[in-house]
Amino acid sequence: MGSNETEKKSNLRILKGSMVSYLALAVNIGSGIVYTPWMIRQIGDSNYGLYTLAVSLISILMVDFGIGEALSRFAAQYRAKQDENGLSRFVGLVYKLYIGIDLLALCASAIIFIFLRTIYASLTAEEFASFRIVYVMVVGYNLFAFPFTALNGILNAFEEFVALKASELLTRIFTILLVIIALTHGGGLYALVLANIVSGGAAIVFKWWVVHRKIRLHIVWKGFDKKLLLEIFSFSVWATVSSIAATFSTGLMPSIVAAVAGAVETAIYGAATTLNGYAYLLTNAVSGLFLPKVTRILNGENAMERLTELGIRVGRILLGISAVILIGFFCIGEEFFAVWMGETYRRAYPCACFLLVGELAFNPFHIFLTAMTAQGYLRPIALNRVGGTLVILLCGGLLTIRFGAVGAAGAICVGYLLRSVVNLVLFRKYLGVDVLAFVRSVYSMAIPYVLLTMLLMWMMSFYTAQNWLGLAVKALGIVAAFAVTSVLFVLTAEEKQFFRAEVQALFKKGEAE
Repeated sequence: MGSNETEKKSNLRILKGSMVSYLALAVNIGSGIVYTPWMIRQIGDSNYGLYTLAVSLISILMVDFGIGEALSRFAAQYRAKQDENGLSRFVGLVYKLYIGIDLLALCASAIIFIFLRTIYASLTAEEFASFRIVYVMVVGYNLFAFPFTALNGILNAFEEFVALKASELLTRIFTILLVIIALTHGGGLYALVLANIVSGGAAIVFKWWVVHRKIRLHIVWKGFDKKLLLEIFSFSVWATVSSIAATFSTGLMPSIVAAVAGAVETAIYGAATTLNGYAYLLTNAVSGLFLPKVTRILNGENAMERLTELGIRVGRILLGISAVILIGFFCIGEEFFAVWMGETYRRAYPCACFLLVGELAFNPFHIFLTAMTAQGYLRPIALNRVGGTLVILLCGGLLTIRFGAVGAAGAICVGYLLRSVVNLVLFRKYLGVDVLAFVRSVYSMAIPYVLLTMLLMWMMSFYTAQNWLGLAVKALGIVAAFAVTSVLFVLTAEEKQFFRAEVQALFKKGEAE
């Protein structure tokens, strides 16, 4: 198969995977707003708290130490080099590593179980009795499911994005249906846990079938390649550092706000981070989809020219997605908080503005960050994240004392922006990216969007939405204005043609996978 044909199929798979991913996100966000409050009313705040507690505890124990990211990276490289034997040996080694971590997690879970009463002494006798059962159910399922985490990396490396994202979508829908059936027929906390276990198990079976029937990947279980193990370890160590730094940069901030500003400011900050989390999911829906494609580019001819071209093309798309979120929020964000959470939470608006700008402003870097991963340059990225986290925590403590939740959000914004500027330096140093050309090509399109934001904020100040219908009308107006501005002043002729061609290819009958 020719390289052009391979890239065309890759583009189509990325497009399909992106569409399914955004559909899954729509279901997740919609269920978060509508389904979750209903479920909590059915089982009660206390039971939902116990379930959340068990899930959060096991999530700490089942850390994969960057092995999942390593799997995606190395498997994509083996495929790019067409080394099937090396891929089979590598996947076998990854499975053995996952099983080893699983055994360690089993020991840790057993020790924690022995001391549960001591750890959670604040629970009542009835709550503790329920929690022990939920803990065993959640731990048992996660110990079973953890080694199958490798399936996600395999599907990603083979560009089976539709199967990967569809499993996430179907799992969420199946879980909701099972929970609704169980709770409407008298089920309680245990039914909720069991529904999640059944749907998760079904997703594993589906992904296993795709890997072993459609991809037909052969796994070599014999042998233990120490050299390969060292390569995985050197990669995964920095992946773990990067992940921990990213978690600390935002995970510790609620505690800082609570310590220096009180519970009310913490609630305001929490509402802002919830909305920011939805925005993060929307803009990162394509995360991981480009790794195989970028790996092929880096192993081919004219690598930097092709990488820069892809980086600019994807960067402009991601900036457009970020722009419509930012425009919409700047225009109706304050009213959204009032309708969604109540008048008190209008104060979350400036917090969310800072968080969204920090999160979305440099989202267009995605391809170059992926290239850094593909080339194994995780150490500089991880150290940059550690530095950004230190800035956030230092500034967060100082600004929160003076400005409360807004100060905390401002600190995160400053840390993220500084981290992003350093990333540009790293891209130039390690990848040889023409940073100035990238900035000119991508961020020049922000000018029409900034002018549109100013115009829409002025126009929408004449009418204040009091309910969801009013917000929906305003949102539709914003999307329409964004679309018109994009077509008239932002998109190039080549981009318009590209979107038309990809959509036509998507719906073309008989397209070979």
